[in-house]
Amino acid sequence: GWRNGQNRASASVGYTSMPEDPFSYYLMGDDEPEVRVASDGPFPSDDHTVSIQETEMAYAFMMSWSQALDVNCTYCHQTASFRSWEISTPARATAWHGLQMVRGLNEDYLVPLGPEYPDNRLGPTGDAPKAYCATCHQGQSKPLNGADAVSAYPSLAGE
Repeated sequence: GWRNGQNRASASVGYTSMPEDPFSYYLMGDDEPEVRVASDGPFPSDDHTVSIQETEMAYAFMMSWSQALDVNCTYCHQTASFRSWEISTPARATAWHGLQMVRGLNEDYLVPLGPEYPDNRLGPTGDAPKAYCATCHQGQSKPLNGADAVSAYPSLAGE
């Protein structure tokens, strides 16, 4: 039958049966969907409608972050309210900026370079390679395990 890109254990989403490719949805395109599924109250409302598919996509994306950084949900969120920014850890704001950075890298640099890559560097559908969290984090909460890269490459400081 039609699996809708899910329902088989996939390494990209922590060996869950969630959608296998949440990356195209969240890390590509101009619409920049929010990774928000929790409502304000205990009941559905007209101002917050999220489909089951959107919820599964969000959880798959969060599972990929958890695996890429080797952390659990409480690294960024508080269990009292996953939705609340006010009680979240500072890591949640850092993660939001990281999400914007990866979207920018993919849209502004990697995708436009697609025609320059040799065929053996293109994806199975002929597209350019893309970045996502594990590209740099590789199982560590800080890329390069927090090594100081700015002293060796001052241009990274953005000044």
